Amino acid sequence: MDGIACPGEFLGISSFLAFLNRMRQETVLFLVRHGEAEQKVRRILDSFPGNPEFGLTETGREQVRKSAEAIAHEGVDFLFSSPIRRARETAEAIAEACGGVSINFDDRLRETDFGVWSGRSADDFWAKYPDPKMRADGNGEEGLEGFLAMRGRLAGFLNDILSGNEGRRMALVSHGDPLEQLHGLLVGDDIEATFSGWYPDKGAMTRIGIPIGFRVHVS
Repeated sequence: MDGIACPGEFLGISSFLAFLNRMRQETVLFLVRHGEAEQKVRRILDSFPGNPEFGLTETGREQVRKSAEAIAHEGVDFLFSSPIRRARETAEAIAEACGGVSINFDDRLRETDFGVWSGRSADDFWAKYPDPKMRADGNGEEGLEGFLAMRGRLAGFLNDILSGNEGRRMALVSHGDPLEQLHGLLVGDDIEATFSGWYPDKGAMTRIGIPIGFRVHVS
């Protein structure tokens, strides 16, 4: 109608989009675990992105396809991922399903640093550390990252992405242990509570809505 302007004409498009985001009641995070990978099938621990062998299996790609379609149905503004190959391939499938959204790789979403155990038998590792409580503080001699240190890097990541992106939808692609701790930080569980609580299935997506202004505090 003549003489009536939309808010975007007064605010400018970037400011108008920011205004719309503030009007939303929550920020939405999609927590996505990578699909089944060769390293998991072969029962080998793999902490870092340098190993070219451990991509997704066909089963893993099908697991990821379902999560990617669910995220695409809701829509996503930003996509963050661990740089490790199995997570990277998962993020690429989500990006394709969502029309080519850019992938932001962040080392803070990486797998647990297994130290001297990376590249070795997962069964031998679990035999030494059968209870996750045994890994809370890590093992400096072995270079094994503890859950306390992991929470520190993940809390910093969450606060960084939430700053200035409130009201947005963001997909986070990572690994089982980091996602367990991310989830705990978001719902207010301490480390011990996470050991007997939520844990993501391979390729699964969990949607979490958090209130505007939410920030993580780690003691």
